[in-house]
Amino acid sequence: MTDAAADQTTLLKTNEQPPAATVQGNRRRRDQDAEGKDEKTYQPLVASRYDLSENIARRHAVSPEAGVPLGALLKPSFWSNVAHQLRDTDIIEVRAEDGTYYAELYVWSKGKAFANVSVINAIERPQTMLMKAVEGFDVEFRAGPTKFRVVRVTDAKEIKSGFETADAATDWLIANRRQYEA
Repeated sequence: MTDAAADQTTLLKTNEQPPAATVQGNRRRRDQDAEGKDEKTYQPLVASRYDLSENIARRHAVSPEAGVPLGALLKPSFWSNVAHQLRDTDIIEVRAEDGTYYAELYVWSKGKAFANVSVINAIERPQTMLMKAVEGFDVEFRAGPTKFRVVRVTDAKEIKSGFETADAATDWLIANRRQYEA
């Protein structure tokens, strides 16, 4: 039995895990990368470089008006009215007013009337795709007491409003569309 095989057998008997870079049949050392090139070694993280996230960066919450796409938020000028409140490395939580998407943005840099941000993650509300499924009608969001409303496309007439969610408006439309078709 070779030394490597004996080491593997010992590790298996003691339930220990082999070092991450050790691969059976490939005798590369721990300080080499996958191609066998020497990998630079780094010192462990210094304790003074560790802190709670809330002590380093702040989280902000914004709610863009209905119909503002996520792409508009990536333009530095979009942030001109609030840039003075941001700091580099801040995180911005975005909740669209009409509930169509949620995103987290990272602030790379900012000035008096701009902020450079990137998307960390973003999700679109799957139900918004259902809103377009009822042919001849639209479900749209309006701020205020109107909230979500059902509109007939042919004459732009509001059929019903005041729904709390797009799903509620769509469900109502599916159940009642026959009596409102033009």
